[in-house]
Amino acid sequence: MKSKINLLFGLTLIFSSKAVFAHGVTLAKASELSLHRVERLVALCNLGDANQPVNIPGQPGYDPTKCKNDPNKPKKGIEPDYQNKPIGLVIIALAHQNEDEPSFKTTVFQYKAQDGTQRSVDIILDEEGRPLSYQENAGGLAYNAPAWPDKDATTLSENALHYILEGAVTKPELKPYSEKLKSFSIVPGKNAQGQLVAVVDFTADGEAKILRVRMKTNGDFDSAEFVQ
Repeated sequence: MKSKINLLFGLTLIFSSKAVFAHGVTLAKASELSLHRVERLVALCNLGDANQPVNIPGQPGYDPTKCKNDPNKPKKGIEPDYQNKPIGLVIIALAHQNEDEPSFKTTVFQYKAQDGTQRSVDIILDEEGRPLSYQENAGGLAYNAPAWPDKDATTLSENALHYILEGAVTKPELKPYSEKLKSFSIVPGKNAQGQLVAVVDFTADGEAKILRVRMKTNGDFDSAEFVQ
């Protein structure tokens, strides 16, 4: 199962063993904050491209599902596919001396393109989880990404992380997935009643089992279990 997750991201991962920094920001918390940053960058998105169709709020033909495009303003932010079509995230802790230096690096991956390439965005946070920078990594358009009927994939992933972050306080078995999180993937699946759910699989450093969290498409928790 872990090799399957790595194949989804198309890379081999090396992780830091450090679990919690001085401000109590765990790897799971940094992952959640990175997803918040993705949402903010999507909200800020502007192509700034005079060769593309104009897409400005309040003007005729505006499409809110696409990145804004006001050629008179500079390019910034990232496109909505990073919020709507992610397949997962990986995270590492970065060596640092001061709390305001780069401390976490997360990479959010979209579904692979038809040509096998894969778009991603790196998010760098400091020790308190504040965003410092981001970098897009080129790839083709996401292919065969699921169309979630209610909440988007980023929101579903965030809510699955909440299960870990809140549950780790009283459930010792969840603590490694908060402090030593390595990655997660999100794909469609079914619950025990045959209903569509988001299946979010979490891996943690030193843990042989995967924590599988199922989220209802409206963002509510469905179930969780450990799997090999």
